[in-house]
Amino acid sequence: GEKFAMCTANTILPNGEAIFVLDMVTGRLIGAGYNTQTGGFTNTYARNLAADFRVVDNAQYVMVSGTSNIRSSGGGLPPATGVIYVGELNSGLVNMYAYAYGSGNRTFQNELQLIASFPWRQSLN
Repeated sequence: GEKFAMCTANTILPNGEAIFVLDMVTGRLIGAGYNTQTGGFTNTYARNLAADFRVVDNAQYVMVSGTSNIRSSGGGLPPATGVIYVGELNSGLVNMYAYAYGSGNRTFQNELQLIASFPWRQSLN
């Protein structure tokens, strides 16, 4: 089996992208948003997917990116236009994750936000 997966997704800047890496051994999803204004990665993201899917052993993930118009909850950084979808075989769930994006010279650390979930099959747990 695969030990990790990667995908890219949009930020809010023209030609800006974020890269996400899913460690399939630990269930940890991390990412970094590239800032075209500074020429570096100024936004970082993390999430424990194993906890979200309630799997302990033998998790089997698949990940793709998409685009969505997530509404801002106010007070924080604006949401990016990209989203990450992760499916897990044993739980039978697909989760949608969103992330905020800050476009200045500052560095931002954010947790990926679980936005929605749906079952695509009966759980094997």
